[in-house]
Amino acid sequence: MRALVLFLMRSATKPKLRATVDLITEALARGERLAALDLAEKVFGSAIADNLRANSNYLREMLATADKLARQRSSRKRKSPRVDLKNPP
Repeated sequence: MRALVLFLMRSATKPKLRATVDLITEALARGERLAALDLAEKVFGSAIADNLRANSNYLREMLATADKLARQRSSRKRKSPRVDLKNPP
C-alpha cells in the first residue's frame, strides 16, 4: 500500500484521482455499492476494489495517508539546513 500512496503523492493527476474517489464515495453514500465497486475496480484494479468491499472508507483513508506523507515530506524540505557557500564550515 505504501507504494500506491507514494505514487498518488507524486501523481500529476491528483485532482482527477480525488474526483474519482469523490464519485465512488458519493455512489456508496447513495446506496449504489455495485456501481461504486465496479468503478473502483476499473479505475484502480481488483486489489483496491477488494479492499473497498471490506472497508467502505478505504479510499478516503488512503488519501488521508497520502496527504499526511506529503505534509511530512514538505516540512522536511523546509527544515533542511542551508549551506553558506561564502563561509563553509
